[in-house]
Amino acid sequence: MAKPAEVTDGDWETQVLKSDLPVMVDFWAPWCGPCRMVAPLVEELADEYDGKARFYKLNTDDNMQTAARYGIRSIPTLLVFKGGEMVDQVIGFRPKSDLKKSLEKALAYRGRTRTRHRNHRRRAGRSRRRSLCGAGDAPHAAY
Repeated sequence: MAKPAEVTDGDWETQVLKSDLPVMVDFWAPWCGPCRMVAPLVEELADEYDGKARFYKLNTDDNMQTAARYGIRSIPTLLVFKGGEMVDQVIGFRPKSDLKKSLEKALAYRGRTRTRHRNHRRRAGRSRRRSLCGAGDAPHAAY
């Protein structure tokens, strides 16, 4: 049975960001009730995705730097990484199916460059259309 391993501020980069597989990280604390509800779901997923993804737990009380770097304001929060990039985020207790969707998204993720370029072109076209139709010019005459 695969169990999520502990990760710390000190080994975050080597264990998570430089991983060759997608990684799901459970940000938790010992006093957090919902975190204890999420833990068994993450353990089940670790079994199901053994060899396809890695699973870690980060105690936010002991590793505040990493939690602050990713803006963790409530726990449990699960972040999914692939190729050193955060691909998805799940905040609070969610059903196992939502966590699976997040992992599947990471497994299918190919990187940001292509999507970023396509969205940039789409935005540029939209702003050009606005300027051509007179948005922001003098008020339109009443008919």
